[in-house]
Amino acid sequence: MVTGAGSGIGAATALALAEAGACVHTTGRSPENLKAIGDQLAATGSGTTAVLNVRDTGAFEQLIARAAEETGQLSILVNNASVRYFTPLMDATPEQEREMIDTLLLAPLAGTRAAVRTMHAHGLAGHIVNISSTSSRLPDQGLYGALKTGIDNLNDTLRIEQENDPIRVIGTLPGAVATNLARHLPPEALQASIAAVQAAPDVTFLLQPEDIARAVVYAVSQPAGISIDEITVNPQADIQPRMH
Repeated sequence: MVTGAGSGIGAATALALAEAGACVHTTGRSPENLKAIGDQLAATGSGTTAVLNVRDTGAFEQLIARAAEETGQLSILVNNASVRYFTPLMDATPEQEREMIDTLLLAPLAGTRAAVRTMHAHGLAGHIVNISSTSSRLPDQGLYGALKTGIDNLNDTLRIEQENDPIRVIGTLPGAVATNLARHLPPEALQASIAAVQAAPDVTFLLQPEDIARAVVYAVSQPAGISIDEITVNPQADIQPRMH
């Protein structure tokens, strides 16, 4: 199952997993985007789509259980759904904070718990892939960076808790990626990023979603005795916006 699969990293990962032979269940908030992904999944194999906001953790947990019941297994969960407001900590609104906390921390926690319990119930080996960010390693990334640091810690904790089970926990930390998260960039930051790219056309400032998808497929395709705890994927040059 891949969350936030309507576009960007989620869409690319869902399609890459399908091309690798997986039956992929996808979730997202946009019916139109999910229909397009569903059509592509149908062309490569099997899969399902479900319009869902992962902030509704109860519905998210039920969807995971139902997917496992319908197919007899759940071997991979990719927690990818994301939202970002590029504001300093002192300027974020309570509504923005709640949306980010719900989406970036509470939903992955709920989904991970439901997936692990489902894997245990079915006697399955599996992978939990939590999409973090290199923003978690930088001190000036606002609430987004703080919450991604929380995901990194969640990965470390879960990895210890599951060390005697055949469940692998993988943290994936992309650098700057060409996704629609940039829609919330302040105009001046967006213009600065565009100017940097235009000034050095031979330098890679932005990863493509497919770059992250390849990393995920690689990590979950390793033999059972190998655990890839974390993958960091950076572009050639840094273009991360600073929140100060």
